[in-house]
Parts: sequence; C-alpha cells; structure tokens
Amino acid sequence: RAEAYFEKKDYEAAIADFNRSIDFNAKNAASYEGRALSYTATGSYERAMQDYKTALSIDASYDRAIIGYSSIIGLSPQYTDAYIERAEAYFEKKDYEAAIADFSQALLLNSKDIDAYKGRALSYTAIGSYEKAIKDYKDAFGIDSNYNRTIDGYTNIITASLLKYTDAYIERGNLYFVLRNYEAAVADFSQAIVLNSNNAASYDGRGLSYAAKGEYSYALDDYAQALKISPNDVFILSHQRTAEGNVFLGLRNYEAAIDSFNKAIILSSKNVAAYDGRGQAYAAIGEYGYAIDDYNRALLIEDDPKIIEHKKEAEAAQN
Repeated sequence: RAEAYFEKKDYEAAIADFNRSIDFNAKNAASYEGRALSYTATGSYERAMQDYKTALSIDASYDRAIIGYSSIIGLSPQYTDAYIERAEAYFEKKDYEAAIADFSQALLLNSKDIDAYKGRALSYTAIGSYEKAIKDYKDAFGIDSNYNRTIDGYTNIITASLLKYTDAYIERGNLYFVLRNYEAAVADFSQAIVLNSNNAASYDGRGLSYAAKGEYSYALDDYAQALKISPNDVFILSHQRTAEGNVFLGLRNYEAAIDSFNKAIILSSKNVAAYDGRGQAYAAIGEYGYAIDDYNRALLIEDDPKIIEHKKEAEAAQN
C-alpha cells in the first residue's frame, strides 16, 4: 500500500505506511529504501540519507543506494552529504574514480569537509596516487589537527605501497616527532633513508629526533649527511648549530654554546630548541633575565612543558 501511495504522490501517507512496515519488521531494507524515496520527494534529505544508510547496514546493496543518493543530488545538487555518501558507496564497490569525483564535488561545495578529504585520500591510496593522498591528509590536518586519523592515513599508504613509499614514512615521522614519540620518529626516518638515501629531509628529521633524545653525536652525523645533499638549507644548518650548542652545553662551555645557539637563531628565528638551549646557557652563567627572555621567545612559538619548567627554574633563581 505504501508503494501505491508513493505512485499517487501522497508521500506523507506513504511514509506513514513505511513506518508501520518498519515497526513490524525493522530488518526489511526495502521499507527503509521506500521511506527514503518518500522523504526525498518531500525534501527531507537528511532523513532520506539516514534511511539509505540503515538499509545498507541490513543489505549492502550499493547499487540501490547509489540510485537513491543520485535522486537526492538530482533534486538538490548543492547537498554536500549526498555526494559524500554516494562516494562512499562507490568506494565500497571499488569504483575509485567515481568516488574521487564525488568527494571532489563535495569539497567544491564545502572546502572544509574532513570526511571528504579523508574519503578522497583513501580513494587515491587505493589507485596508487599516494602523493595526492598525502596532500589530502595534510589539508585535512590543517583544518582539524587529528594526529591519530592522519597517522592512520599515512600507515594505510605505507601498507598499500608494500612498505615502499618514502614520503609516507617522512610525514608519519614528522607527526611522531611533534607528538614527542621520538623512538617511532627515528624508526620512520630510518626506513625512509633505507628506501632513499638521497633525501635530506629524512636525515634532518632523524637528526631532530636524536637531538630531542639528547643523542647529539648521532644528530650531528645526520645533519652532516643532510647538508651533503642540501648544503644551502638554512633550516638544516640551524638544526646543526643547535646540536653543536647542546654539545657545548653538556661540556659546560657556555660561551661556545651561546655562540652556536646565536648562529642557529640567525639562520632560523623559529628554532625553539635554540632559544631553549641559549636560555639554559644564560641561566648557567647567572644571566637569568636573558634566560627568561629566551624561554619566553620559545614559548611564543611552541607551548612546551619542558621549557615552561626551565623558565620557572630561572625565575626562582633570579628571585
């Protein structure tokens, strides 16, 4: 009877009958699909989408879902969610090009849609377009800094590439570094170096990770390798000077440490570790005001608990 009401365009009556059918048997996918069509006809697209998703959970008929989402798009071509749901159905059917087209259209309608970036990245990964997938994960991360989601994405690329895509290791290593998981970062940068020993970013990333662990001799070795590949990279040069400064700091040669940190900061004014190191050197020679200034500069760039503690120590000593 619901279908007869639908044919007569009495959509409210059709919905009422489909409701009764669902109450009687909540596992009948056809009832949800029929109600979804009725909701679509009345412009209740969100409800229609939910019914199609419920129908899919009962009977994974992606072709029928695609027809349903297409009908919503036909009536409302600006409805972003319909493109995303249709794209996901195409993805499940392994029609990755169609999925990419729909995710791309969703992003044209809403350039901040995280689900569209993630879905398109997965689709690019499935067809081996790893560079495009990484860009989508990075764009999504720029909107919503979800580390776990992004690390999972890079891991998926690594797996799909049979552990051979260097840039995915580098990007994942960078995230591990920010999360202060230095062991994992070192492991990823090391694997990137195994795959491509001519990439300065891998040596620089591993050098930073070693330096964060206090293993400055290893860090200096990596910076030297990086500079053989990219001799004019001011950021790598700055990192190298910072590691040298930390070595001098450990030797209690504070003037030499300050000189190295000065050079690092001249090369890169955003080098947090250099400000922190110089602050420690100033504090060691009793120049607490200069030390506190450096800690403040570092904290303007990055809110690091370790630097906050150094600042508190300097303030206590000054008072």
